[in-house]
Amino acid sequence: MKTDRNAVIGIILSGVSLSLSAYVYLAQPSVGIDIRLIASLISLAAFGAVMSTFKKGASNAHLLGAFMSMLTLGISIDHRLPVLPLISGSLLVSFFTYKKFFRVWFSETSLIWLDPVFVVSSFALYVFANVHNNYGWEGWALPLIPLLANGFFCLYDFKFGFLSLQYMKGKNMIHEAGRSAPDFCLRDYDGNEVKLSDYTGKRDLLLMFVRSAWCPSCHIMLRTYQRNMEKFKEKDILLFAIGPDVSEVNKQMAVSMGIDFKVLSDEGQKTAMAYRVHLPSQVVGEQFTEGLPLPASFLIDKRGVIRYTSRPDKIGEFFSPETIFPILESLN
Repeated sequence: MKTDRNAVIGIILSGVSLSLSAYVYLAQPSVGIDIRLIASLISLAAFGAVMSTFKKGASNAHLLGAFMSMLTLGISIDHRLPVLPLISGSLLVSFFTYKKFFRVWFSETSLIWLDPVFVVSSFALYVFANVHNNYGWEGWALPLIPLLANGFFCLYDFKFGFLSLQYMKGKNMIHEAGRSAPDFCLRDYDGNEVKLSDYTGKRDLLLMFVRSAWCPSCHIMLRTYQRNMEKFKEKDILLFAIGPDVSEVNKQMAVSMGIDFKVLSDEGQKTAMAYRVHLPSQVVGEQFTEGLPLPASFLIDKRGVIRYTSRPDKIGEFFSPETIFPILESLN
């Protein structure tokens, strides 16, 4: 998979950078080239390799690649002086704004206020480090690239999440467990009609609403549930993802990610509205003229009754299939 290959490249490059920094620190060679600068540039190349798959990356290798590239960049700069590793600290704080993996705790939850705190703290530590220590131009220029990249995406995500939470506040978002699930008729990416009522009395279903094929978080969710497929198969649970894209886009997404459950096309988002997970364009941005679905999951039993829903005030919960497992044990 291309995503994992680029992440592995980032990990390897980070290892090379760390080796060069260790060599300079331990051996202190007298050479005519700046090996530390080479190590820094290699770490930046590693960061670029990982970020090149920002929209698709959702693997552990991707997370490790992002972490190692930022850490080794900080090490390569901090080793210029026998001081506290302040640049490394700044980059590690920035790493927590890397929302592809920390949404479950911070994004679109009551802890969303930590987003700008992490961004401001990472930049404050970066400025303090350079003012307090004479790192030279390397200390100012090189860490700025990942700091700006992570900060931009984090603050954009903060705005998106904050507006979503404000919109949902006080509203009866998402049908509650115990209610009958609204019926739907959607097409899968092979053109086949899928109706909820067709499975009444036959199969328990897990529905997962995703924003779109471009949504990195939705990729993470789908892959997470794919990795836990055996648990759902044990209980004979049938999984469906539902998104607003056309069938062709859904098929490309499913094939590229290697998921073996169908993605249903909810063009017009009538099903998202029926399940009360639709956010209008004034919340998610005018570029999404029809709005977007709120990422959410619904476990529906054979009687057509909703047995579990993810929390609208804690959207990151939909990353964790473990929250559904206790409910599975109660299904007949």
